[in-house]
Amino acid sequence: MDGWTSPSGKSLWNFVIHLGNGQDILWKISDFSSESHTAEFLARQVQSILEDIGIQKFVGIVTDAGSNVHSARNLITGRFPHILNIRCIAHSLNLITKDLIKHTFSKRIIQWCTVIVTYFKKSHRPKELLELKIKEKQIGGGGLKTYLDTRWTTVYEMLDSICRLEICLKEVIGENSNIITSEAVKTIINQKRGFFNDVYDLANIMKPIRDAILSLESNKSTLADCYFSLACLGQSINKIPDENENVRFHQHAIKSFNERFKMYDFDEYLLAYYIHPSYKGFGVKMSQYQRVQSTAARIWQQMLKDPNIATYLKKHDHSKKKSAEILLAQIGEFHL
Repeated sequence: MDGWTSPSGKSLWNFVIHLGNGQDILWKISDFSSESHTAEFLARQVQSILEDIGIQKFVGIVTDAGSNVHSARNLITGRFPHILNIRCIAHSLNLITKDLIKHTFSKRIIQWCTVIVTYFKKSHRPKELLELKIKEKQIGGGGLKTYLDTRWTTVYEMLDSICRLEICLKEVIGENSNIITSEAVKTIINQKRGFFNDVYDLANIMKPIRDAILSLESNKSTLADCYFSLACLGQSINKIPDENENVRFHQHAIKSFNERFKMYDFDEYLLAYYIHPSYKGFGVKMSQYQRVQSTAARIWQQMLKDPNIATYLKKHDHSKKKSAEILLAQIGEFHL
């Protein structure tokens, strides 16, 4: 469930159902312009869909971090305990990206890169010279990439293209100073101290964000992939050189990541990461392992309310307590 305001000022809300086979179904789009978007109102809309399709067919509800939708999730999961309460981690990535890009360090680097890209994209002869130099150096990946502020992945693509073509840009300007007429471009590339190092550092931060967004756009993405993506981003931020003018940006990035991570450090994400065969809980600490056990036990207790599961346990002569003990033992063996 997510809402947005259309160009005409209408409050539109979409309800998407994600199936177990990876397919997504846009169930409906509703115009709630005349409604008050309270938690109770939104919860009623969600419950209506659940009842139309079959409440037992749903295992989770996902929204962003808005207080009204957060409360609506709580209402739904309170009424139907088998439904997991999940906050959308893609929203967290967007918030972190916004936090990083609005810092003066990022703004400056992105602005300078945009000046370079725009010039070579719009100037016929300089563009041709750069393309010839790329072919001469046999550098793959194409030419300079444009940043679109509505598409977060393009931030990294632009930065990466600048890094990848550093030698080409320097040689084109050095060999054709009379043709390259933009003094701004010449100054940025030849005189801005540490420019390419800064671009490289910022690109290394934006890469896990780009990878995470592309991963989350895949219909095969799991909660474990989401958790792993955030962990990779945190690692990249820790690697930012803590020196010179990068110090403040490093501190800003760490603060932003920690604040956003707390919002999305859900037990369900951690459990999914822990039991995923590709990750197997790599790096999970003992305190986190205890959260894994508690979460698994809590979800299992919720599942036991399903009559089908209760019938299955009875058929195989398993008590609820025994089944829970078996589950925790299996998790313990997996941890070892």
